[in-house]
Amino acid sequence: MSSAQPTIVDPETRRGRQYGTSTDGTPWTRRVHPTTGAPLTPWTPVEPVLPPSSSPLVLSLITENQSDSEVRHWSLFCHRPPGSPRGRAWQVTGDAEFMVCNHEHDADKLGGDAFASCQVLNDDLSAAQLARVEHVVAAEPPPRAPNRSAVTENCQGWVVRVLKRLAAEGIVQQHRVAELEKRLDPVN
Repeated sequence: MSSAQPTIVDPETRRGRQYGTSTDGTPWTRRVHPTTGAPLTPWTPVEPVLPPSSSPLVLSLITENQSDSEVRHWSLFCHRPPGSPRGRAWQVTGDAEFMVCNHEHDADKLGGDAFASCQVLNDDLSAAQLARVEHVVAAEPPPRAPNRSAVTENCQGWVVRVLKRLAAEGIVQQHRVAELEKRLDPVN
């Protein structure tokens, strides 16, 4: 970036900042002394305020590799593509006898080393549907068992339970849930 300062037309000072526009129409700002108005920082371009994203929310099933002796980890993920690998993740983690909800509001489920696959379940999730997903996820208890031999479900089963409820509300398609049920790994 060049160190040359722009030619500013009609600068205006407000609350310790000076604002102006260069001869090419670019908006600029700099900090100034509140009393004397002397410049404290060089002029910097004003970053445009971006409008809220118009791209739709997407609800996906994320699968992740675990150790060789463990099944793939399943979680639900909501983000705003393209270009945004971060979003909300809903998952249960821990030992299959005592799993816990481990939801994240700013997760990167698409860029990690463990990432295996992403299957889109709803490519235009509305705000109302997102609220229902949050409600269903919060109401669905994680898998528990009194001992290892009594374990009947893991993270995959929990995701399928959540998806069945979402299918009943029309948020995901029933046939997608049926396909996923066929892909469940056996519980050890």
